[in-house]
Amino acid sequence: MGERLKAFLATHRMLVIDTMATMLICLLWAITTIPPFLEDGLLLRWDADGWTRIWSILLTLPFALRRTKPHAAAIWFVVTVAVQLVFGPAFLFADAMALPMFYSAVVYDCRNRTREYAIMALAFDVATVAVIVFANTHGTIFGRNHMAILSGVYACAPEGAGFSMQSCAAASMESSLLYFIMFTLVLATTLVAALWQRARQHTIRMLGERNAAIAAREQEEKLIAASAERARIARDMHDIVAHTLSIIIIQSDGGRYAATHDVQLARSTMDTIRHEAEHAMHDMKQLLGVFGGSSHADYHDINALIEQAAKVSPDIHVRRELVGEPSPQLLSESASVAMYHVVQEALTNVRKYAGLNVNVEVREEWNSGTLSFTISDDGRGASAAMDGHKAGYGLLGMNERIEAVGGMVEAGPRLNGGFAVHAEVPLATSVQQAGIGSESLLQASAMHTAMHGGSSAVEVSEESWDGDAANSTGADVDDRDAQQGNDKGDHEIWPNFMQLGESLRSKPIAQIHEDGHENWITRLSHWAEHHYVLTDTILVAVTTAIIVTVPVGMELQVAGYHFSSASGAFGVMMTVLLMLPLCWRRRFPRAVALAFAILVFLQLVFVRPLFTADLAAPFIAYAAMLYSSKRGTWKWLSALIALDGLLFAFKTMLLVEGHTSVVEWMLHATPALRPEDGTVSIEFASQVFIEFAVLSIMVCLLAMALGAWVKISGSNPQVLEARAEALREEQRKQRISAANRERDRISASIQSEVSETLNSVIVETTQEISIIDHQLAQGEEPSAEWISQAFAAIGSQGRTALKRMRELLGVLRETGASDETNPSQNQLNLTPAKSLDEQISAAQSRGVGNA
Repeated sequence: MGERLKAFLATHRMLVIDTMATMLICLLWAITTIPPFLEDGLLLRWDADGWTRIWSILLTLPFALRRTKPHAAAIWFVVTVAVQLVFGPAFLFADAMALPMFYSAVVYDCRNRTREYAIMALAFDVATVAVIVFANTHGTIFGRNHMAILSGVYACAPEGAGFSMQSCAAASMESSLLYFIMFTLVLATTLVAALWQRARQHTIRMLGERNAAIAAREQEEKLIAASAERARIARDMHDIVAHTLSIIIIQSDGGRYAATHDVQLARSTMDTIRHEAEHAMHDMKQLLGVFGGSSHADYHDINALIEQAAKVSPDIHVRRELVGEPSPQLLSESASVAMYHVVQEALTNVRKYAGLNVNVEVREEWNSGTLSFTISDDGRGASAAMDGHKAGYGLLGMNERIEAVGGMVEAGPRLNGGFAVHAEVPLATSVQQAGIGSESLLQASAMHTAMHGGSSAVEVSEESWDGDAANSTGADVDDRDAQQGNDKGDHEIWPNFMQLGESLRSKPIAQIHEDGHENWITRLSHWAEHHYVLTDTILVAVTTAIIVTVPVGMELQVAGYHFSSASGAFGVMMTVLLMLPLCWRRRFPRAVALAFAILVFLQLVFVRPLFTADLAAPFIAYAAMLYSSKRGTWKWLSALIALDGLLFAFKTMLLVEGHTSVVEWMLHATPALRPEDGTVSIEFASQVFIEFAVLSIMVCLLAMALGAWVKISGSNPQVLEARAEALREEQRKQRISAANRERDRISASIQSEVSETLNSVIVETTQEISIIDHQLAQGEEPSAEWISQAFAAIGSQGRTALKRMRELLGVLRETGASDETNPSQNQLNLTPAKSLDEQISAAQSRGVGNA
């Protein structure tokens, strides 16, 4: 039963609230003796209290359905009003229910009916005016009050002593015009408020749906981040380990045939193999986040890469050609790294598949907005696939890197033989001009640079995610300032003022536009929500102007006593100073609340009068609870309210007793002012203190509670925008966490699989070099057969490691995260994860892993 009740309340919350409100209003009509505003009706005279209560309750009942069934409630109310105009009193105080009913119909019903409701309201406005004027000038049709007629109460009564056609017409026109203007202004104001609120409700609804979508994508984002981390590891493993292993295999095969009779060449070749294995070991540990090290190689290391390729494979002749003026400062970090790996992968493929005696041209071309590399060779080209070789993951990783920075890659055999790889990336200025920094590119680039850019980090840090994402488009600050025509000198002269002005502006709120339904009220509502600081400033300025211009408007009258020293320039200054924080109550709610509390405290202690601006305290408390995103705000805010509330009550008591200020009372100075009777009893002073303390503190606490309720209910655009930022921040942290977890899970297996082989290569080459050095020191030389066997063992280990690495790449590339999705719960099981061996076995059973 309890669960059903909870479900019902959750589903019909608005209906329950409106029904309770309706019952309270009906109870008010039932227990309050309120005579009708006009007892005469069109047909009858209603002067009995019982009938007045009944008509009031009938007019109030549709209020229960105003939000859940707005159209039905509007029809119900209109029918009730129509019956009242014909058969009931001409005008009741309960007819004021027309305003909330009209407001609710416009806000909560279909917007296509707005014109219908406006026309209906205007029609009933005219009908109500006609009935009221008729009842005022003629009386009722049936059951007239003959005594009133005889006494000339009704201007148009035929029996009236003062009857005349001129006076009748004049009275009717004057009353009709007065009532029509009054009712029309009230209805027009209600319509404007309803259209304003409807636009605001639309924005709130769209922002709520967006936040729900962000929250719903959380699990998907975790899976994407984990998969992206696997792809990153696979890509970098291919670029680092495969490149090194190919060098080891080529060197060992070359040494096996070319260095068997040259001990020094054999030793030099083994030393190169050991150096490459150590370098790969270091890079792979750095890749997996085991410990820090130098950053990844980039554009500036391409020359060393080409020299290394020529040294490792003497039969491959590499020539580099430069076209245009190099501008590496225009390359973003991620683009620079991506270009290095393009050249690295292309040269690795040349060594592996192009054959012997190959000429390679590396053409680097700098254009006005792009950098392109073309690596072409005259090797085997398309015939390289005739030996059964299948394309691996090198070109795939190359495409991912280049596309992540907004570039493009083309690779394939050339018509005249050989193979060519062409890669092109935009420079910083072209990225900005072409608008490549779209949301999709930024997200892709942020993911790539976060996973790859901060290579020295043990974990993918939040700072690297944001920082690299910001730099992913390669936008250079100086170039951007130059393009936008910013005066850098002005920035240097006025940096603090510009930063201050920027921080005081409204934080952007997503604008939700209603296609085909926008009017000037809707546009003004959107503008006010977007520029809420300026809106609040205008409202504060108008309110302050009213306070300081109205006579005795700046000072509160306390307990019937009036103190006139708040006038003049000092009073204006204090009023402005107290009202000024309200301009930023939504932008800096906590700081404004603290500043206002301090100002009020100082004013209550040192200044004599109580200012009307002190009444802004509940609005400050409401804003602090509603717009603050920090937890625990209510604790210190309640303490400030209690402190200032008690001081306010104490100051009030002192003023009643005749003291000019709290400081003067503390110094025991002679009171400058006494009440007119000259005496104030202790009981009266204590009563003033208690009443004002309870009143001031309770009002501010209620404002706090209201702010907390509005915040929880999600009915404020700025709160929803802040909630979206919090959701995105949490989602970003979850992505980072998922990526770090995924890397940590597979790093141990990769270390044990590939690193063990690299270690064995390092150990073996070190031992063989030691043997060679020992024999040379003794005047002996190792045999050609021993040298050949040593190189064969190294090559075998390299091929074993390469095969194992291909299996790992197959699993990482072609399967999902190790956190398999639970189909029943549709969420990631973050712990425990499957071991990499289990993933490899499962992948091999499905035929995955052939690279």
